[in-house]
Amino acid sequence: MTLPKELTLKLAHPTRSGQDQLVQMKAEGQGFYSGQLSTDIVGRWLLSIEDPAGKWRLHGDWKMDSQDQIQLLAKADK
Repeated sequence: MTLPKELTLKLAHPTRSGQDQLVQMKAEGQGFYSGQLSTDIVGRWLLSIEDPAGKWRLHGDWKMDSQDQIQLLAKADK
């Protein structure tokens, strides 16, 4: 399977939509991607990562203050 060269990361604040961010993630190799946030973030965030064609999307929650890493796992919809 060939991984996309870019992914889109959406960070949505649960109560403050003015803080939402959209980050273009570039492939760094070996399944790793990097991107730049427009501002620093703290607290809880709703995350979404999707491919450029919009064929798949992963969702998750992240509490920035307590988790250094984010792990989003894929599972099939039923």
